[in-house]
Amino acid sequence: MKNVNKKVSVVTVTLECEADDAPEKKHRDEILKKVVQTFGKEDIILLPAGFYDVTDSKEEIRTTEEISRLLSETKSKSVVCLGIDVGNDTQLAVAIDKSGIRAKGRKFFPTDEEKKYLNSAKSFDSREPEFFDNGEPGHGRFVECKGKQFYLAVCYDSYGIREYEISKPEKTNAVLNLVHGFTRSGEGSGISYFIRYGFGGGSRHWKCPVFGAAVLFNREVPKRWQPGFKCREGVENLQSITYADNLLEYSKQDCNISTEYEKAFCWLSTI
Repeated sequence: MKNVNKKVSVVTVTLECEADDAPEKKHRDEILKKVVQTFGKEDIILLPAGFYDVTDSKEEIRTTEEISRLLSETKSKSVVCLGIDVGNDTQLAVAIDKSGIRAKGRKFFPTDEEKKYLNSAKSFDSREPEFFDNGEPGHGRFVECKGKQFYLAVCYDSYGIREYEISKPEKTNAVLNLVHGFTRSGEGSGISYFIRYGFGGGSRHWKCPVFGAAVLFNREVPKRWQPGFKCREGVENLQSITYADNLLEYSKQDCNISTEYEKAFCWLSTI
């Protein structure tokens, strides 16, 4: 019998990067190892989209195998959810534990600019790949943990949930929203906007929590950063959402996790 009444712990990891671009893979390997060593007893560890940037599907497979091996070697029980960008046209969210890939989803709601080049998913619940070479269906984008179902959303997919007016799939308990990042200024700098209309808007539409993780490039994590959103009932329209409507309970963790280029800020929630 599934443990549907058991609490699931979720650690969201937002990175503060001192540069304008993501560091080399070896530095991401280093910070991931430190996160797993610190929080490997928690159920889900959520990291940003594009955590790894690889050239092709072969490198993607090697990367997921390395993560699974790390979890096995550290005796971690966690499911690690992070983003892997493949080439210039594919953005994936992948959930991995010590046994291998548990779930996988491709971005389905690209920006107007991304529509020119991104190979997006056909729908919000497309399998990835659609079929394996042996004809078996590919990975679904729901990861199950203790009887609860978590949906993988890549960056603006949380907007897509409400923009496409998608009905919440039955038994969905929460969304795991992997965000690429926020810059210091210009397009991609609107942290409060994304939290309220991405996390908050998706939560309001599906009536469940939306957990989020991102990278902040060349800027500090704001004191009022929200590692997710559980929109209170009664919010009449999207434009009126504020941080005061966020009922998600979380605690900032006192951890000292950093590399030469990045520092991890971590929050713990349960659902």
